[in-house]
Amino acid sequence: MIKTALTDMLGIKYPIIQAGMGPFSNNHLAAAAANAGVLGLHSTSGIGFGAVGGIHEHFVKTAGADMGDDHPTILRKLFRQTHNATKDAGGIWGLNVMVSGADHE
Repeated sequence: MIKTALTDMLGIKYPIIQAGMGPFSNNHLAAAAANAGVLGLHSTSGIGFGAVGGIHEHFVKTAGADMGDDHPTILRKLFRQTHNATKDAGGIWGLNVMVSGADHE
């Protein structure tokens, strides 16, 4: 355990933040990182908003959701899955939210 202002503020063991790495689904990585004592972050860009190819489908399936689910339901299932995966270890996790999905020319 390394004690810093960041570890105190977030309640993590090590001053490391695992990035969201979107648009790919990384929910299992985020839970594993959280359980290891760092801040695990989920990528949310694969949930929609222009996700191409099979990215959205992969995000939905790894969240334990169904393709017919709306965005709030997908996120609720993702949160439940992550909570269940981290509750015993007390892992700290969060969301990496894109602030812009606009194309730049």
